[in-house]
Amino acid sequence: MFDNFDDLLLLKKGGKTVFFGELGPCSSNLVQYFEGLGCSPMNKGENPATWMLNAIAEKIVPAGGDERFALDFSSAWQDSQNNQDLKERLTEIIESKDEALEIKYDTQFAAKRGQRNTLMARRLVTIYWSE
Repeated sequence: MFDNFDDLLLLKKGGKTVFFGELGPCSSNLVQYFEGLGCSPMNKGENPATWMLNAIAEKIVPAGGDERFALDFSSAWQDSQNNQDLKERLTEIIESKDEALEIKYDTQFAAKRGQRNTLMARRLVTIYWSE
């Protein structure tokens, strides 16, 4: 099932990014990224979603063995080439004058004022009567 996803945004507690990008065939991009950080290799037939959660739970300690310097996955992501490539791609898209890439909206809001007011009135009635 996990292989049906194209991209993954993986956050750690506190909402900091640990991985973001295309998973690749059979989650190869994800696996290569975490194995490159020093995580245990994924075994053949292992579920990539389970392996990924186990991998970020590992304490990756440098050669000296001092746990104070254990790998912080969000810092590793910030310093990674994957993150730099993503930032460059986003900058390229933002600065592009290609109208096919431009996102345009008819209005500032998703719904007209009357529809928003009706929805909010219903919500208030629901809150009032449910207490």
